[in-house]
Amino acid sequence: MSLESAQKFFRLHGIACILLVFAGCGPPVKKPANVLLVVVDTLRQDHLGVYGYSVHPTSPHLDQFAQESFTMHGLTGVSSWTMPSVATLFTGLTPKEHGVMRMVGKESRLLHGQTLAERFSEAGFQTACIQSNFLLRSQRGVRFDRGFQHW
Repeated sequence: MSLESAQKFFRLHGIACILLVFAGCGPPVKKPANVLLVVVDTLRQDHLGVYGYSVHPTSPHLDQFAQESFTMHGLTGVSSWTMPSVATLFTGLTPKEHGVMRMVGKESRLLHGQTLAERFSEAGFQTACIQSNFLLRSQRGVRFDRGFQHW
């Protein structure tokens, strides 16, 4: 390789290296936050320390976790029972819109609306649900597990 060829080679590669360095000097890419939705069926908000209950400690672990979390205040359920309430929580639709109104039959299945888990999954998040309510079991075919990679 001639001296002139070597200089040209190093000049081009030097410029390429400088461009790569500058490409890596942009603002850091923010990693998306983790999202943990804690839903406890039939738990009274007015008896949780995080929401101001101070008679005696009823929820010390949840209160501690809430200190480093985003909490919601002043929300009211759309129904007095689990299935339509969770269907609304998962879809953002009213019971009339998502159609979950019964414990069995067609109106017990979450058929309408995209779920929060489906949206998170499409955005590249890993989704999981840990739950123990027999009404929401995937074996019942109610489809509340839509979008969850682990249920």
